Amino acid sequence: MDREDGWWVIKRHSDVSKYLSDDRLTPLVDFPTAPSGTYKSSPALVSALHQWCWMRQCSLDSISLNRLRPHFSHRHLRNIETRIQTSAQRHAENLHCSGGGDVVLDYVTPLVGSVMADFSRLPSRDSSLITECSVRRWAMFDARGSKLETATRVKFHELEEKLIESIDFTTDRREIVNGSIPLLPPNETRNFRIAQFTAAFTAYELARAILSTTLSLLLHNPHQLARVRGNPEITNSLIKEVLRLHGPEYVVPMKARIPFEIHGNSIEVGDCVALAAGSANCDSSIFMRPAVFSPDRTVQTHIGLSSPYARLTAPLVILIVHTAVCTLLRSSSTLSLASTPVSSNERPPGHRILTLPVRYFN
Repeated sequence: MDREDGWWVIKRHSDVSKYLSDDRLTPLVDFPTAPSGTYKSSPALVSALHQWCWMRQCSLDSISLNRLRPHFSHRHLRNIETRIQTSAQRHAENLHCSGGGDVVLDYVTPLVGSVMADFSRLPSRDSSLITECSVRRWAMFDARGSKLETATRVKFHELEEKLIESIDFTTDRREIVNGSIPLLPPNETRNFRIAQFTAAFTAYELARAILSTTLSLLLHNPHQLARVRGNPEITNSLIKEVLRLHGPEYVVPMKARIPFEIHGNSIEVGDCVALAAGSANCDSSIFMRPAVFSPDRTVQTHIGLSSPYARLTAPLVILIVHTAVCTLLRSSSTLSLASTPVSSNERPPGHRILTLPVRYFN
């Protein structure tokens, strides 16, 4: 356990797993995943978010959507598997008709954007808002320290506000009465909409990052690509391996609720604790040859998708990725890189892949 820049950093797999579900620590829920990072939560909203978002260690052994049912209304989940499959098939066919293209720009981005727009019940006129918001967010990130930073930030916030007002997670009265959805006082309505926006936007970013990384690893490892195509039943373990090696959540920020000790170190109330999932996922005492990409790895006790919002939407994110990978591989007998992909080392791990140009044949 280290002390870095005022944070207690926990890196060992057993410790990270333990403290993810330790009641003495509470997640930092002041919208750390909100793109602008400007929203602050009130006590009432913190309470609501704990009810709505804080799910204990999320098992990804299956892609069952049962975990989503207490948190989203029936109309969001109705036939969701079929809706995702239909969208994936449509975008795979579009890529196939051109005989090739860019997997990230022509398949991953439009597919995940359309699924999340459908899930969030965005009006047709605003169906591209989530994708546009993401593009603006990363433009703002890439423009840090330049003359374009202010302009890109203004454009992003304009889209962000429009998306917050357009997203629709309205539930029926029965769900509210049964306590599935937390009731908030009127003055918290906007904050709750921001929470909804954050959950949907986080799901989009996670699905896009995990799917891009999965396809990149397969395309850079043709023998593994052939194995997965020939044995689609290992797709679940493939996704877990991607989350272990290149998960988009490398650190889960927490704060101490009460004083306690970790390995002889005194943790005081309010101390910030970083659970280093990225380090834990490469713990050699747990994983044999941790740096090797192995889609059918038998030991899969990885720590991925561990923040509150990620846990809330994890089943949906995994379902999108699983369906998209299977659909793309099933629709082509030959899929290979056409030229050198473009990536950005300036972006956070898991979000660095910008393009994946491919040749795509039957």
